[in-house]
Amino acid sequence: MKPIALKKILLRIFLFSSLLSFAQRPEKIYSITRLLKDNAYYQSQAKLWHQEIEKNKKNADAWLNYYRASRYMQITSGQDSAGSSKRFEKLNNIVSLMAQNIPNTFEYNYIKWANGSNDLSLFPYLEKAYELAPDRSETYPDLTSSYELKGDVVKRDFFAQKWYDSGETSAGILNYNYNV
Repeated sequence: MKPIALKKILLRIFLFSSLLSFAQRPEKIYSITRLLKDNAYYQSQAKLWHQEIEKNKKNADAWLNYYRASRYMQITSGQDSAGSSKRFEKLNNIVSLMAQNIPNTFEYNYIKWANGSNDLSLFPYLEKAYELAPDRSETYPDLTSSYELKGDVVKRDFFAQKWYDSGETSAGILNYNYNV
């Protein structure tokens, strides 16, 4: 084989492997109150997380991130409205699929609650999520506000402290509450 032909082959292999390293990978989707990205990012991530689910329908982390990416994709689309039935239809379908594939997980119970728009009849799902993973801080804000609505100040204060101690409380929320 001629040296130039070998160089061309090696160059092509190098370029191809370089392109593969730049391929998008699914990333953890954080709450938009913590880290807001543009709509294209959420669209891309929703597709990537859906691919992860297709590989393993029992991957609870993939379901959580797929739901979040889908929800934030809708919110950042500029066409989101609280009464949009299309929005709820897609998200409800995701929750239904989660119920079939990962019913007894933190992720399903937490998303079942979160998708319910703070409907207190769904509160047992939030409690179950906390019971399954008491160190996951995602539940703390909702538990704090729910116990406030229920008038249970002892539990409200307990979860408010856990939320604060987690370091996940934004400076804006702290300042707002201080001023209130």
